[in-house]
Amino acid sequence: MRVTRDSIIRAVTIALFLAIPLLIAIVDQDWVNDGPTLCLHKRFTGEDCMGCGLTRAMVALMHGHLGEALTFNRGIVIAAPVLGALWLRELHRHARALLQGSPRAAKERLNP
Repeated sequence: MRVTRDSIIRAVTIALFLAIPLLIAIVDQDWVNDGPTLCLHKRFTGEDCMGCGLTRAMVALMHGHLGEALTFNRGIVIAAPVLGALWLRELHRHARALLQGSPRAAKERLNP
């Protein structure tokens, strides 16, 4: 396989995709729980929105605390599988493209 700019970008993208769940699992739960809210709706109104707690729920889930994740936001039951499926799809797409090479390289192999 020839090293091209595209293959380097794909390899870095794959490495970043693999790092995401590791970083979520490594981050300290207390730091996320005690940190400031990122939700603009809650900041302006003081009320939780439907998505409030999903970040804390995802971190708790990645640490293996399903009950705690459900207390933060029950929507994690839907959000986690959807995010996981999207993550796997994109990881697979980039890995397949890296292993097969670019369409231009495939065309060059067919027409030397």
